[in-house]
Amino acid sequence: MVALDQTVFESIHSLAGQSKVLDWFGIFFANYMPYIFIGLVVYLLLREGTWRKKAERCLALGMTLVLSYGIIGAVLHFFINRPRPFVDLGFQPLFSETGNAFPSRHALILFSIASLVFSFNKKIGLWLFFFAFINGVARVFSGVHWPGDILGGAVVGILSYIITSYALKKYWKDEGNVKEEKAGI
Repeated sequence: MVALDQTVFESIHSLAGQSKVLDWFGIFFANYMPYIFIGLVVYLLLREGTWRKKAERCLALGMTLVLSYGIIGAVLHFFINRPRPFVDLGFQPLFSETGNAFPSRHALILFSIASLVFSFNKKIGLWLFFFAFINGVARVFSGVHWPGDILGGAVVGILSYIITSYALKKYWKDEGNVKEEKAGI
């Protein structure tokens, strides 16, 4: 598996340094596009629906990010000491990063968010998954992550949303039953 990870990394990263324009796009999609992504998601969360639905989506987003980034990602970073490719292979990346490589925290966040948006808007959710994927490829291209770091972050992000969604649906369903019982229904 490590050999495959390195082979895929080398095939993507070998394109870095070949063109200033391509390097610029790699840096933009790896570092700056996530801010646009998050801004779009905040807009989407607050654009449509009742205040209750907006609050539910924001709560789901917050819980998913706490679970994926704050708990699972932090535990994995603590226990898995995987050096970044530029540290392991001794080259200068397109930009500097610190800390362990696995899992990619960008992937954790972006795939968590894409999963949430996909749950209420399939078309935009698919676009967000695409941009999360592009961000991952750009981070490999830039030399700061292995492909396995991106895959690990994506899996944790998606699973974190699924777990959060299940927990919240159960809570909201139970809360609805309590309201119905109080109303005499």
